[in-house]
Amino acid sequence: MSFISSLSARERGLLSAMGLLAILLMFYMLLWEPTQPRLNDLRERQLPQSEQTLAWVKQALANAENNSSVEVEKIIEGPLLTVIEQTAEKAKVRSAIQRMQPNQNQQVKIWMNEVEFDSWLRWVALLQQQNVEIDRASVATNTPGLVNVRMTVVRR
Repeated sequence: MSFISSLSARERGLLSAMGLLAILLMFYMLLWEPTQPRLNDLRERQLPQSEQTLAWVKQALANAENNSSVEVEKIIEGPLLTVIEQTAEKAKVRSAIQRMQPNQNQQVKIWMNEVEFDSWLRWVALLQQQNVEIDRASVATNTPGLVNVRMTVVRR
């Protein structure tokens, strides 16, 4: 005869309720409580910083779109790497390109360090005029106005 079967129905119900309460308490103490300081940090500090960065990016994009120095160019003939090189020279961002890696899908991965954000946006506009689009991009900033960019471009 087991311990549980020797208990009355009321005691078994109480034991089940206590077990459920213990499981909920363990969930709270082991999973919920440790995540709260990090969640509060995200809410109080990192979210406003992200919102400020987003506002800055939107403002810079609006400035770049309104900048009349971006002229419509004729389509550059030739390989995608040639288009990238020529437009980067024109936008004065070629020196910031650290590496370019083409792949079989007619895409080119580009790594750029410490490039002026406005110049990078002008270059993106030039690329778009050449039917070259950004497939993926990651933009990080350490210094105000300068960004590190990892992006993949593709000709459409």
